Amino acid sequence: MDICVMKFGGMATGTKKNRELIVNIVKNKNKKILLVASAMGRIGFPYATDTLLELVDENYLFSSERNRLLATGEVISTIVLANQLKQNKINAYAMSLRELGMYSTHIDTANINSLFEKYDVLVAPGFLTLNDVGEVETLARGGGDYSAVLLAHALNVKKVCLYKDVIGIMPFVFPGYKKIKCYENLDYLDAVALANIGCKVIQKDALMMAKEFDITLEVKSFLSDDAGTIVNNCLRNNEYIGMSFTKDSLLVAVKNIETAKKDLETTFLENRLYFKEILVKNDCLEFKFGVNQLQLAKKKMVEKYFIHFL
Repeated sequence: MDICVMKFGGMATGTKKNRELIVNIVKNKNKKILLVASAMGRIGFPYATDTLLELVDENYLFSSERNRLLATGEVISTIVLANQLKQNKINAYAMSLRELGMYSTHIDTANINSLFEKYDVLVAPGFLTLNDVGEVETLARGGGDYSAVLLAHALNVKKVCLYKDVIGIMPFVFPGYKKIKCYENLDYLDAVALANIGCKVIQKDALMMAKEFDITLEVKSFLSDDAGTIVNNCLRNNEYIGMSFTKDSLLVAVKNIETAKKDLETTFLENRLYFKEILVKNDCLEFKFGVNQLQLAKKKMVEKYFIHFL
């Protein structure tokens, strides 16, 4: 069976207008589709995960109660999305967790394959699993990406399409730089390095699982036809992968820590950019600057190492 696994985040599922974009994407696929859906919207939306948490005081919440509360967001999303797909004459069905077969210890795909004989699109809740006694549990935040990768592996599908509200994975996002190109191709480890400095377009656990199972991830915008970013095992040609910042730090994701450390120290000092401290964190260098020096350091990094993304 030719199956496409795709996942849509909360901004895509959050409004009827955006769900209509999902409908159009689904219509253009000539395959059976397993569609993993996140809870609708972000904080402030009625059924978003963070909005649901605002309804309670977590100090008085058992973990099992919390899991059941958060599960309602995904359940509502799958049923509403499946309903809109059916209104557009798409043969869709919203699966329950039990029908999906997502357990904490394993995935039972027999029911998925059986349902695909009857339906063209199966809408599945992300972020959720069942434990051995049938109670709902939640994955780490961003777990919809992880769910999609796990399901793809269980179904022997070698590619997952992750539809986001960004055009792909960018090396940096800074005010003042509006037209930044995204990566066309990116290695799993480079994407993990970006996640480590706060560029969390794809959940880190999902990236590591995709790498382990050699599943290609395609990151695209549900809002446009941009090509997006392909994440798989590719040549790591980028010494400088990306950067981000805090109020007093510049964080740079790099391939080779020692080489990049010497190079950046030289670059900054030659340009009279005086950092207070350098911290080494796995595949990341953190330079501590004063506020004014930080702004200049960011600009120098773009001009010297990331100019081809403008």
